[in-house]
Amino acid sequence: MDTPQQLVTAAASDLRAAEDLLQTGDTAWACSAAAEAGRKSLEAVAAYIEQMPGDAALPGLVRSIATRLETTSPKLEQAAAVLDRYTNIAELEAAEPPSAPEAKAALAAARQILELAKGILGMA
Repeated sequence: MDTPQQLVTAAASDLRAAEDLLQTGDTAWACSAAAEAGRKSLEAVAAYIEQMPGDAALPGLVRSIATRLETTSPKLEQAAAVLDRYTNIAELEAAEPPSAPEAKAALAAARQILELAKGILGMA
């Protein structure tokens, strides 16, 4: 099992891959990689605070973490909701590719969640 720090490192790598994919114009895979970066970041936080990820949907995972930390974060829930649209590869490939602005929004959401994870884990 990966440590929280390893998950954050992997998430950062996924985010770099998403940025590269966006540069090539592959918005669908850029969004998918961004969603994976967000998921790994949230899983790192969950592991760090010893909270087992119960909800498969990213917004649910954010709410679960926020409850455990006794806080709320509507902006992070919104970021997770943006990324949650891109977690199902089959649906993503079958649909119209996300626009460049949509992909940029997904990368920004992943970056926001990754920065949260780094801050909580003291990796900033």
